[in-house]
Amino acid sequence: MASNAIITGGASGIGCATARLFVARGWRVGLVDRDALGLARLARELNGAVETYCCDVSDAAALGEAFHSFVGHGDGGLDLL
Repeated sequence: MASNAIITGGASGIGCATARLFVARGWRVGLVDRDALGLARLARELNGAVETYCCDVSDAAALGEAFHSFVGHGDGGLDLL
């Protein structure tokens, strides 16, 4: 079973690099960022191996929905945030 990670700020910089690393190591990765174009670009680069959630992390309700969706589509667990 793959480990599950959610990465905030995943569309660029350290978040993007972290996503590439975890995907390469076989993790199931959810990316959260408010940059929809950046998320889509990275998802294409990684051949759809990530789940993307476009929201602002300061919006607790939207962030909660993203977390719930990611965990709900997997095995119900989250190993890394």
